[in-house]
Amino acid sequence: MLSSSTPNALFAYGTLCFPEVLRRVCGQALAGERAVLPGHRCRLVHGESFPAVLPDREEDTPGLLYQGITDDLLHRLDLYEGEWYQRVVRTVRLASGAATAAWVYLLAPDHAHRLSSLPWDPEMFRRHFLAGFLASCPAD
Repeated sequence: MLSSSTPNALFAYGTLCFPEVLRRVCGQALAGERAVLPGHRCRLVHGESFPAVLPDREEDTPGLLYQGITDDLLHRLDLYEGEWYQRVVRTVRLASGAATAAWVYLLAPDHAHRLSSLPWDPEMFRRHFLAGFLASCPAD
């Protein structure tokens, strides 16, 4: 059963799963809970170190669910994600099996060609790109 039709939650699957990035973008720390976005594939964006997701019935995308997302935080997140992404409501599943509605940033249809076939590797991002990524992110 879906717990909410108006989400105050965000499902993150890429750079926003890193506490350092989330804190930089939102100006505060948020606790995340493991969750899965069913029916979506996560791949690297061509020529970038970050991923995007698109619908795909054959795959599920793991990530984190952040609760208590306010309008101010959504505004900050929209600015961070930029024009390549669109914020949509999707149903995510928690580790408990419960389903809930959450905001998710999908690759916008006009930018779908940017999705590569390469999988997103969070550990590779952490080792090779996180420091530079944080340096390029505007501070709060």
